[in-house]
This record gives sequence, structure tokens and C-alpha cells, in this order.
Amino acid sequence: GGLNGTIPTQVGSLTNLVFLDFDFNDLSGTLPTELYQLTRLTQLDLNNNQLSGTVEQLGVFQELEFLQLHSNLFNGTLPEGMGNLSLLRTCTIHDTLFSGTMPTSVCALRSINGGVLGSLIAECDDIPDVGPQITCTCCSDCRGL
Repeated sequence: GGLNGTIPTQVGSLTNLVFLDFDFNDLSGTLPTELYQLTRLTQLDLNNNQLSGTVEQLGVFQELEFLQLHSNLFNGTLPEGMGNLSLLRTCTIHDTLFSGTMPTSVCALRSINGGVLGSLIAECDDIPDVGPQITCTCCSDCRGL
């Protein structure tokens, strides 16, 4: 990709947007709060950038089916509000700096629990003398550091 710099705040004015694909670029900085105005998104691809900060408002994307945040510098914990993403089928959050425990609301979305979330990939391998970065009892695939 050829995009660099930060995600412009003007992206928030694209309120009818359903597909946002910024993967494999050189984007940096935090997600602008205006991004969370795109509540019609069904696909959000931000993987393989240098994006950082938290994702506390992810739960607003209630139409989201496909979420790729992996291979970034995102940190903090995953918000309980992610459990609002009842249409989510794929979620990749490995190779980030997220920590803590996978919210039980997200585990409830897994197809093994009656939801439609088939693929949930996180950094949850138990690394010797370190432990997992994210404790996840429901992930479909655990990756290591």
C-alpha cells in the first residue's frame, strides 16, 4: 500500500460507507473518533499498519461482519462492547499489544456458542515464563509473540 500518515478525521463524514480497507499501508497514530461514526460498516480492515491506541468504541459497529486489526500497535484491553457485534464472522487481533482477557461477551458470539463468529484469532499462546498476552478460552486460533 501507499498510504502513510494518520487516518483523516474526514473519514467520519462517509456515513454510508460499508467497506473500509486500509490494510497493508504505513498508517500510524490512533483511530480518529470520527471513524466510529461509520456505524454501517460491515468490513473494517486495518491490519498491517502502525496504528496505535485503544479501540474502546468498537461496539458501535453493530453491522460489522469482518474485523481485522492484526499487525498493528493497538494496546489496552478489548472492550466488552465488542459483544454487540452479533453479526461478526471473522476477528483477527493477533500481533498487537492488546492485553487482558477476551471479554465473555465476545466468546458468546463464537459459533460454538450459537453465534456466527467462526474465526477469532488472538495472541493467546501460553509463552514460557511470560504467559499469554490475551487470555482467551474461546479463540479459534492462538498465536504467539
